[in-house]
Amino acid sequence: TGAFFSAINKYQEFEDIIGKHLLKSEVCYAGSGYCLALATFGTDNAKNYLVTYLDYYLDRKDLWFDQADAFCALEFLDNNAANQLMGKWNSFVADKEYRSLEKSRTHFSQCMLTLGKIRDSNS
Repeated sequence: TGAFFSAINKYQEFEDIIGKHLLKSEVCYAGSGYCLALATFGTDNAKNYLVTYLDYYLDRKDLWFDQADAFCALEFLDNNAANQLMGKWNSFVADKEYRSLEKSRTHFSQCMLTLGKIRDSNS
């Protein structure tokens, strides 16, 4: 919840806390909020958290956490950095035929649009 409020209110001072929680991946269903917040912060530091997360978790085929959310957030921040990890992504999802990056992109875009609407209504 805190990550969503940080994203809405642009509480960038929590970027390191959010990034470290993403890397630890200790709480179910929290990673999507962490990725959304990092994407809204738009800093090099936020991008580095996403790259670090993906670099590790895309090699862990046994762990399906928030790789899709992190990948979409990274694409939002730096498409070139995401493209550099596309090979790892393809390897990660090779045995996960039900997983669609396009659906994840659509969901991420919808979340970003909703976030914008919430921000606009608070102005």
